Amino acid sequence: MAPLTGSGISLTFPKDVLNTSSSNPHSKKTATHYKAASPAYNKQHLIVRPIDDLANTEEDDEALDPQNDVRIYKQVEIYGKERNDTVPAPTILLALMQPSSSGAKDLDAWYCQEHNEQMSKEPGWLRTCRYELVSQSSDDAEAKLTFLAIHEFGEGEQLGDMVKALQPVSEWTMRVMREAVGIDAAIYRALTS
Repeated sequence: MAPLTGSGISLTFPKDVLNTSSSNPHSKKTATHYKAASPAYNKQHLIVRPIDDLANTEEDDEALDPQNDVRIYKQVEIYGKERNDTVPAPTILLALMQPSSSGAKDLDAWYCQEHNEQMSKEPGWLRTCRYELVSQSSDDAEAKLTFLAIHEFGEGEQLGDMVKALQPVSEWTMRVMREAVGIDAAIYRALTS
């Protein structure tokens, strides 16, 4: 297999927030610490680290850290407005999905032809970034969700605390959701220092 190159992202769901570094060895961009909007969500903290070049992550000790659930993703698509990547989005809607064995192409087409545009009409929407899983530190079956979308929101967002289906819900959306093997979604807000 050819070595990975190109940009990506690292997500860390820390088990112990106090012992988790916010440094970012893979980019000049700063890591951002988010907290789940819903107190009932099982992964309360999230650290997002942009990766300038995935080739630099191959020997990363943090990815092997059994204390944290660390997932490395390669960038697939950025849809939306140009923005300054050094300023993190204050609110993100994180959507992790695992399509059926035959559903990956349909999921990609659904994002490209329908869902991205529908999401872009939501108040405060900034852009959508999509990724595909490269590696992870957890063997947890719940963590085996290979497709990631991060919908970034700014001022004026009206997401609330719980993820809700966008209206109207199309037949295509219902099919993609019904055929997915796994879905996990949550709203996170950036913590300020």
